[in-house]
Amino acid sequence: MKRRLVAVAAAVVLVVGGGVAFVACQDSDGAGPAPAPSSTPTGSSDGGEGDGWTTEEFEAAVLQGDVGTSQVLASVEGELSDPPDVIPVRVDVTQVLADETSTLVRFTLVHLGDEPVRLGPVFSSGAIRSREMRDVALIDPTSEQRYQPYIGVRVTDEDASFCACSGQPRTFSATGAYLTATFPPLDPSTETVSFELPWLPLMEDIPVQRR
Repeated sequence: MKRRLVAVAAAVVLVVGGGVAFVACQDSDGAGPAPAPSSTPTGSSDGGEGDGWTTEEFEAAVLQGDVGTSQVLASVEGELSDPPDVIPVRVDVTQVLADETSTLVRFTLVHLGDEPVRLGPVFSSGAIRSREMRDVALIDPTSEQRYQPYIGVRVTDEDASFCACSGQPRTFSATGAYLTATFPPLDPSTETVSFELPWLPLMEDIPVQRR
């Protein structure tokens, strides 16, 4: 697998009244999910520091959208470790939609079993034990950046944050749970990306759709 990277980046969104701004944080250690970012940047990715957004523009860029298409662009099978259980799963990526402000990934989490199963917070490790898909990552091979989803922080309460990603399902089945995560923008010349989820093999060479 191609794992040559130079940085880990996660975008932090600052919500002030009716406006939204974001900055990108980096960690030079490329191993594992990046820690939950604070409102103080430690560096910047190619996306750099963005201009202020209105709340409506932010929602349009990172929160809206349907469940994607029925076309599977990449798929991987593996096991999630949720002690004492080991849960067999499949993940199907159905869309990577990029523009100059963000990159939206749509994917489906499927249980490879006969009955629905409960799932602990296996996708949100680190300091914040939320039930959001915070630990997924998108790798841009052109810029050699590993991005994590946008994280929003209210200036009035920096201890509270939210992810521009789906909440992790408490139960899921063979029908599948439809999920999304929104990342910083890719390099304009990037045509394929890799998608990373904890516990599962890396999905590579996923085609990018531009909007």
